[in-house]
Amino acid sequence: MTDSLDYLWPVNREMRLMKAGGSIERAITNNIKAFLQFKETVTVLN
Repeated sequence: MTDSLDYLWPVNREMRLMKAGGSIERAITNNIKAFLQFKETVTVLN
């Protein structure tokens, strides 16, 4: 049932993609912003 969840895919558990972007700190900051936007969307829908 959870096999299709992309956070379970090995590539999404690695930091290689963030590292390739040149800045793990910047990637984390962008991820936080994206999560907060997502959170607002979910809150509005509920």
